[in-house]
Amino acid sequence: MTDNNGLDTIKYQGNQYVVIDTVLPGDQSYYVDDFNGRQGDNLRQVNVCLKNHGEFWNLGNYKVNLVGRDADNVLKATQSAKIINAARGLVRLAIPAEFYQATGEYTDAFLQIVDDNGTIISSVRVDFEVLYNGTLISKVESQLYLGQISEFIKAAQAQVDTISTDVKSVQQSAIAINDLINTYLQTVKTNAAAVTGKDNQWTAKQTFNQGLETPSATVDNDMAVGGTITANKLAGQAMTDIMKAIAAIPVTTTNSVTRNYTCSDGVSKPGGSDDFLLQKTDFGSGVSLIVGSGNLNFNNPGNNAISRLQMPWAVGRGAGFVGTMYLYSKYAVRLDPDNQGQIDFACSDAVSGTVWCSFILLTTR
Repeated sequence: MTDNNGLDTIKYQGNQYVVIDTVLPGDQSYYVDDFNGRQGDNLRQVNVCLKNHGEFWNLGNYKVNLVGRDADNVLKATQSAKIINAARGLVRLAIPAEFYQATGEYTDAFLQIVDDNGTIISSVRVDFEVLYNGTLISKVESQLYLGQISEFIKAAQAQVDTISTDVKSVQQSAIAINDLINTYLQTVKTNAAAVTGKDNQWTAKQTFNQGLETPSATVDNDMAVGGTITANKLAGQAMTDIMKAIAAIPVTTTNSVTRNYTCSDGVSKPGGSDDFLLQKTDFGSGVSLIVGSGNLNFNNPGNNAISRLQMPWAVGRGAGFVGTMYLYSKYAVRLDPDNQGQIDFACSDAVSGTVWCSFILLTTR
């Protein structure tokens, strides 16, 4: 373990940046005091200068993530790092409060350099700890936190909320029309409106400026009654449009959790209680959310070999997707571009054994 007191720092625009070289033996790590926090800390800022063999990392096309498992072994991940100077490898992390829930040293934590496809280019282990805060009025148990997926779910929920608002608007319109119909029926029932097949007495002058069409004759040939109103129904184009609007209201359907998928090319089901599971929720209008999570067995030789998982559903183009293989550094999880119902696991290094994987997929209209 590298002593924090021995770490180099550089100064940039009045701020100190601790130097971390990603070329470090696998059994060693950096202990950086700035990462340490107390329960309740939120958006704690840590300035880091990333180097590779002593040379500045050029982060022009990369992002920097912080992932790890806390003292309670709960997974945390954040993509909140801001690139301050790409050419000199300078980044500023804003570590969210979810990282500072369980007291004690982090079991594992890594800084990751990731490209636009989500492939981890390089990573380096860092050590830090969370200190007890006895002044907090209320405390929460440490919870799973995956920053990017959380934001993705919020975006999906925004679409669902829009659909829900449209549904409520149509429902309210249908209720208003139903009240109007009931009022008219009550008027007919009390003989306060004219009806066919019965004598009607008009006590005031009636004027038809645009003409009136009846089953046997047409007055002025200008105004037509296109349907029939009876005591128990409203017929005609207006009611047809109303019924079409009601039928068009989308219905949200959540399918049962399933293991009905197939694996090939170096990936299989472990056959345990933590096996990989799938669940799909349809929100109507072509919008659906598919979530997958659990263990998979891998026997992937590396060199970007692709292991495949075929879902039981077809997915149209234009879907949003994000996925991960936890605690592996060089991989890409993606939706197959030629088979939209297939998930590809591309591994740069060989992967053997049981790996916890997860993904979330949002289909759009």
